[in-house]
Amino acid sequence: MKLLIDLHSHNERQGPGGKAQTELAIYLAGLDFQVKYRIADIGCGTGAASLVLADTLDCDITSVDFLQAFLGVLNDRASEAEFASRISTLCASMDDLPFEVNSYDVLWSEGAIYNIGFAKGIQEWKAYLKQGGVLVVSEVTWTTDERPQELEDYWEAAYPEIDTASNKMKVLERAGYQPLGYFTLLA
Repeated sequence: MKLLIDLHSHNERQGPGGKAQTELAIYLAGLDFQVKYRIADIGCGTGAASLVLADTLDCDITSVDFLQAFLGVLNDRASEAEFASRISTLCASMDDLPFEVNSYDVLWSEGAIYNIGFAKGIQEWKAYLKQGGVLVVSEVTWTTDERPQELEDYWEAAYPEIDTASNKMKVLERAGYQPLGYFTLLA
């Protein structure tokens, strides 16, 4: 864990994407700038998405990560940006969240749901969404049906749930979600 913390704690993000991609996801999710939201940012790392959400929307955010060191960085960044009153951090595992049922308007997870698996995450987290709530996640997907065998073998061993975006949409629909938007995030 120390190596993971040392490697990533000083980075703005712990995965691909940036402010523009977070803003695009806000837009595609149909979030209204005039509505006050309660948001959980699950697997937040050092909080890049949490900070964009707080800067863009009227919201209170619970930023969740299992590494307290990352949350410490986020707390410092939130204070510096004057968002400390709207961002609270929670050190917890994403597969054992202490949330009440129907407690969030938005569940957000950039580059993290794969840690427990896409299907498991969307199914388990659904209980935390209020009626009409929105789930926003990024997920590793194939962008083509033709891939080098070596690459396919690697991902099959590392993350057997990897699939095409269209098949991920089907997983969402089977779990009771109605996809609102999608875009390809290239590293």
